[in-house]
Amino acid sequence: MKNQWSAALIRWCGALLLLLTVLGVLLSWLLVGSTDRYMKEQLLVQAHTHAETIPLSYLKTLSQSFDVQKHSEYHVIKNFLIASAHASDAAKSFYLLHRKNDGTVQVLVDSTPNEDPYEACSGLSSADIIKAFDAAASAVHGPVSGILGECIS
Repeated sequence: MKNQWSAALIRWCGALLLLLTVLGVLLSWLLVGSTDRYMKEQLLVQAHTHAETIPLSYLKTLSQSFDVQKHSEYHVIKNFLIASAHASDAAKSFYLLHRKNDGTVQVLVDSTPNEDPYEACSGLSSADIIKAFDAAASAVHGPVSGILGECIS
């Protein structure tokens, strides 16, 4: 009789331990997913805030020029993006995208020390990014591997 109780108790303890493990894994998964969504939302809010501080006249000047680096507006925006990247805990770099007349998307200015902003991140002509330009709306695309590492646009 004592062996039957011991075996039953061991089975119940094993089942309880398995149930607690499954619940712990499920709770951890939900917490990680929630934290990830929150961090993406905060990064998007931060990007909106930074983007709204760039004067539209600067963007217009740069978008109409072939050689953007010769304009003082380019250097003002680049220095602003560099300062933003240094101040951010969530992002290593920022970049400003531009859609050319042929519909392709390119980096206009970025916060890296590299003086060629067009090489910052690959995969910028994806349908998701082009749709964001068409809708004049925010969108999150990525991660995409580029020379800067993993880029989220």
